[in-house]
Amino acid sequence: MLRKGTLHAREPHALEDGSYLAVTLINRPPHGVMAWAGRLLPAAIDKPAAEIDLGDYVVSEKVSFSTWHDVWEYFAPREYAALIDQLHAEVDRLYPGE
Repeated sequence: MLRKGTLHAREPHALEDGSYLAVTLINRPPHGVMAWAGRLLPAAIDKPAAEIDLGDYVVSEKVSFSTWHDVWEYFAPREYAALIDQLHAEVDRLYPGE
């Protein structure tokens, strides 16, 4: 479980409407991880992860998970798969063995 903080990943290139495909994972102890996935507004692309809020997404999906496995499994077959791979690698780096 993410011990503290927020992790965020976004595609490097804008979509046709100027937004960016993005995923934000937020620590919610003891409940797990909240995930926001969708299209991030251009004005939010330079914000630190901890400052991104749901209002920074023009279109979003909000989902809660109890375990990392659930996060990875839920997003793996979706358009967010590459972003989730980046976040998965970050979790592995930050919290080896979890």
